[in-house]
Amino acid sequence: MSGMGLSHENMKERIFNYLEYMSEKDIREISTAIYNLARRKADKRLREEEQKDA
Repeated sequence: MSGMGLSHENMKERIFNYLEYMSEKDIREISTAIYNLARRKADKRLREEEQKDA
């Protein structure tokens, strides 16, 4: 369970359902935000691995 009391699978399902009702512009904005978040997480993980190896 997570902060909302839902499993991660349920949260993903809700997000996918909401996307059906979004405009193309909204979906582009959301996908850009998700990409940027993924890049930040990947960069953080790489920095932590580099510090661990140093």
